[in-house]
Amino acid sequence: ETHASETGTYFLLRTNLERVRLLCELVKKREKMKKEFYGSTASLLNRLTKPLNTIMDEVIEKISSKDYSDVFAKPVTEKEVPGYSTVIKNPMDLSTMQKKLAKGDYKNLSQLKSDFTLMMNNCSTFNRHNEFFWKYGHRLHRIGLKYFRAAEKDVQALTLANGVLKTISSISYAPVEDSKVGNEEENDERMDFVQRRTSICRNSKSEKTAPTRISTRKRTLRTFDDSITPKRPRYNLGR
Repeated sequence: ETHASETGTYFLLRTNLERVRLLCELVKKREKMKKEFYGSTASLLNRLTKPLNTIMDEVIEKISSKDYSDVFAKPVTEKEVPGYSTVIKNPMDLSTMQKKLAKGDYKNLSQLKSDFTLMMNNCSTFNRHNEFFWKYGHRLHRIGLKYFRAAEKDVQALTLANGVLKTISSISYAPVEDSKVGNEEENDERMDFVQRRTSICRNSKSEKTAPTRISTRKRTLRTFDDSITPKRPRYNLGR
């Protein structure tokens, strides 16, 4: 009996632990979906309110995704690379570019591209004798320029769309005013026509017209009496 009770207790404990594990998985999944939903909503709002910042942020994220070893992810310190500050006077990295974008320091895409070029030039200058980092920076520079060319096309399309929207908003009220003027002219013409017809009717009623006699002639219909009308003779056909 003691063994059976212990087995039942362990089984109940295992069942409860399994329920807790499933509950934790559901909560984790719910929080992940909530985070994705809020992230997509925030990105959509940023695209609508600040489309240029969204384009530049996507460029930085794409370049960061290609930095597999996180060489350009953070600023270089003297502890990690001794003598770096003496050679490189204007250091630059991806995290600094992200912070400047969040502060609003980049007014256009060319400013972001200049900082990216500065970061790549610093890499090639300091690692001219280090073949691994020089090739690593050269590869990332080539990929980054590809992303910037695509972003420039997006900026051109955005500028064109803004120009079209401004043009449409400036001429949207012109047809309405023309239609109002046309309707007013038509109403004036209709009122003039009605007034002319009314005056003609009044003049025709005021004039006295002579009565006209209509000659009516009774038509007499000739009637035939059956007794007077001769009957058709019958012929004997040899019957």
